[in-house]
Amino acid sequence: MQPSAPYCALPLALLATPLAHATELALLGEGAFFHPLPSVTAATRLEQQQRDLPAPVTLIDRAMIEASGAVNIADLLRLVPGFQVYHVNGNKFGVVSHGQGDEHPGRLEVTLDGRSVYSPLLSSVDWNSLGIDLDDIAFIEVVRGPNVPTHGSNAFLGSVHIHTREPLAERGTTLTAETGDRQHRLIHLRHHGELGPLQQRLSLQYRENDGFKQGYAGSDPSDPAGPQPMNDGGQVGSFNWRADFTPSLNDSLELLAGYSDGRFGVGNAAEPDEIHPQALRSHFQQLVWTRTSDNQRLKLNAYHNYLRWDHNFPFEVPANGLGFAHPGFELDIGVQEGRTERYDIELEHSLQASDQVRLVSGLGYRWESLQSDPLLRNNDTLDKETLRAFGNLEWRPSARWTLNAGAMWESDQISGSHLSPRLALNHHLDRHHSLRLAASKAYRTPSLLEQNMWIQVELPDIAPFNGPPFTSLPYDITKYSPAALQEEQATNYEAGWLIRSDSGNASLDLRLYVEELEHVVDDVRVNYGAGFDLADNIAFENRNVDGWRTKGAELQWRYAITERWWSHLAYAYADTDGSFDRGFGRGTFERDDLTPQHTLSALTDYALTARLHVGAAYYHLSGMVWRSGSRLPHYNRLDLRAAYRLFEGDRRGQVELILQNIGDDYTEFEQNNEFETRAYLRFRLDFI
Repeated sequence: MQPSAPYCALPLALLATPLAHATELALLGEGAFFHPLPSVTAATRLEQQQRDLPAPVTLIDRAMIEASGAVNIADLLRLVPGFQVYHVNGNKFGVVSHGQGDEHPGRLEVTLDGRSVYSPLLSSVDWNSLGIDLDDIAFIEVVRGPNVPTHGSNAFLGSVHIHTREPLAERGTTLTAETGDRQHRLIHLRHHGELGPLQQRLSLQYRENDGFKQGYAGSDPSDPAGPQPMNDGGQVGSFNWRADFTPSLNDSLELLAGYSDGRFGVGNAAEPDEIHPQALRSHFQQLVWTRTSDNQRLKLNAYHNYLRWDHNFPFEVPANGLGFAHPGFELDIGVQEGRTERYDIELEHSLQASDQVRLVSGLGYRWESLQSDPLLRNNDTLDKETLRAFGNLEWRPSARWTLNAGAMWESDQISGSHLSPRLALNHHLDRHHSLRLAASKAYRTPSLLEQNMWIQVELPDIAPFNGPPFTSLPYDITKYSPAALQEEQATNYEAGWLIRSDSGNASLDLRLYVEELEHVVDDVRVNYGAGFDLADNIAFENRNVDGWRTKGAELQWRYAITERWWSHLAYAYADTDGSFDRGFGRGTFERDDLTPQHTLSALTDYALTARLHVGAAYYHLSGMVWRSGSRLPHYNRLDLRAAYRLFEGDRRGQVELILQNIGDDYTEFEQNNEFETRAYLRFRLDFI
C-alpha cells in the first residue's frame, strides 16, 4: 500500500531537523533541554539509564500526557512505537503490540504502582477498572518486546507500567471538569495533604459518555432498516488512595487502595442489538514496604485484586422456534461475566556489589481464582497458585560495556515449571552513541479461563426440556478447552542503536528485531458429529496450534528545537509471516493481514506565550484485519490542543480545548465503530 499524502507530510515537517543535527542541538545549551529522560526500572527492576537497558523502553511523562489531548488512559499508548490502541466498543479498549488484536487482547502485562491489573477473567485488561484519572499519573514506562524475565508470564509481548503521583510531589487540591461530544462528562478531584504522620493523595472521579451511539446491522450501511442505537455508552465512579509513611531514615511504607463501580454497553459491535450492559465492580488493597541502606534495598510488595462483571444479554426464543413444539422462553446468553480475585506477595532485594556489578533478585507467590457461570462448566470456581523466582545482573566491566543477564522461573499447576532467560550486551561507542544486542526466550502459561473454558447454552428447566432427550446433552456448546494446554513460547532477537546529545534535548532510539511465537493458544472450529450437543454439533476448541514470525524496525525520537518547542516521533514497520487454519468451514487467517505494516504517531507542543500552549498529535495505521472485527483500511488522524493558564498564585487555573480527528471519519476494530471529529473542553483549578 502506498502511503497517503497526509501520512508523509507531518513526519517530514517534524523531521525538518535531520538526524545529523542531533549533536548540533547540544549547542543550544541547558536552556533548550525539554525534560531530562530519567532512569527507568521497568526493564530489569534496577534503576538504569536508557543507554544501559537490555530492552527498548518508551517513557511517557507528564509533558507528553498533557500535550496528547487524550481523554482516556489507553489512548496514551498510541504514542509507543509498534503499539496499536483501538475501541472494541464505545468504552471498551484493546491494546496490543505488533498487531494480532482481538476483542479480548492478552499477552501484555499492565501494572499500576507495581500491582498487576491483568485479569484471568477473559484474559485481558479492563481499562475502566483501574480507578485512576489521567491527572493521577506521574509517568508510564513501556517495555517494547518480551519482558517475562523481569515481570513474568503475562509480559509475553511487552509490559506497561503506570506510576501515579507521589503524595509528597504536590500540595493542595485540584479540581478538573471535562465536557464534550458523545455527551462526554468528567469530574475529578485530587487532594494531596497530611493525615497525621501519613502523606496522602486522594483521588475521586466520575465520568460518562454515550459511546458510538449508532451503527448498522451486520455493519452494512445499505441495510434498509437504517442506523440502530449502539447502546455502548456508560459511566463509572472510582476513588484511589495512597498514603506514604517514613518511620525511619531507612524505611518507607506505602498504603494504597481503590474502588471502581460502573456500567457499560459491551458486545458484538457488528450487530447493535447484541450490545448489552455490563456492570463492573472492582477494588484493590496494596502494601509496599522498602528498606534501604548504602548499597542495597529490600522491598516487600503485597496486594489483593477483586473484579466482578455482570453481563445481561436477554435472548427471546419464540414458541416452537427450535423446530418442534415448545413454549416460548428467554435465555440469558451474556458471556462477559464472572468474578476473579488475586492475592500476590513478592520480596525483592537489590544489591550494589561493586562499582561494576549490581544485582536484583526476588521470590513471589500468587493465588488467583475465577468463577463464572457462562464461561466455565457447572458454574465452577477454579484457582491457581504460581511460584516465581527472578534475578537480573548488570555488569559494567568498563565504561564502554554493559552486560545484562536475567531470568524468571515460574511454576504452576497448568504448565509446570519453565525458565525465561534474557541476555543483552550494550557497547557505548562514545557519550552520544550506544549499541545493543539482545536475545530472550519467553514462556507464557495459559490463563485459568483459556485452560478451563466451557461456554454453552442451556435450555430452561421447563417441559419439554426437563425430560429425555434434553437431559443428556446441552443445547449448544460454542467454545471449550478439551485438555491440558502447554505454555506458549516467544523467541526474540534484536539490535538497538541509541543516539543522544550532550544536554539530552535530542534522543533517537532505533530497533531492529525478529520475534517468533510458537505453540500459541487459538481456537479451531470442529465438527464433532451427532451426540455432541443438540444444536449443530460444532464448537470452537482451544489448542496450541498457532504461531507466527515478525520482523520489524522501530524508531523513537524526542527532541527540543527551542526552549518553547519540543516533539516526539514514533514509527514502527512490521512484516509478519504465518497462517492459521481455523478449521471446519472457517478458512485461513493470514497473519500478515492481522499485523499493520506501518504504525506512526507524532506529538508536538509549542509555548506561544508563558500562558498559552498549542500542540498537535498525528496518528497513522496501515490497513489490516482485526480478529473478531473487520477488515479496515488505513487511517490518518490529527488532534489539536490549546491550553491557556488563567491565573497564578494560591489559585491556579487552566482551560483546554481539544479537537480529536480533524478531518474525515475513520473506523477502529469494527466497521460500526466510526470515529468522527470530536471536541472537548477541560477546565482545571488548583488550590495550593
